[in-house]
Amino acid sequence: MLTTDYKDGSPNWVDLGTSDEAAFGGLVPISTDPVEDAERPYWTPYFEVADWDAAAAKAEKAGGKVSLTPESTEGVGRFVKLTDPFGARFAVIASAPAPGS
Repeated sequence: MLTTDYKDGSPNWVDLGTSDEAAFGGLVPISTDPVEDAERPYWTPYFEVADWDAAAAKAEKAGGKVSLTPESTEGVGRFVKLTDPFGARFAVIASAPAPGS
């Protein structure tokens, strides 16, 4: 079921990229993320958080790294892309309120 009532920690978006630009989907232009410029398939799950800054700090304390500095996208929210200690990429996002909410 589609929803805009995301709970803290729930997945709410996935970037998918392949070497075929037509297959790319996501929140950030591919050229802004150096990891995703490698022209190899990847996916990046986004997890909803109330406070992306605190979530990024917690990830770094656990050995993760910020792979793309925080960005805001109007109507979408503020997010930061991270890499866990094993190299898995993911992002956390504090979504903008849904229109009319």
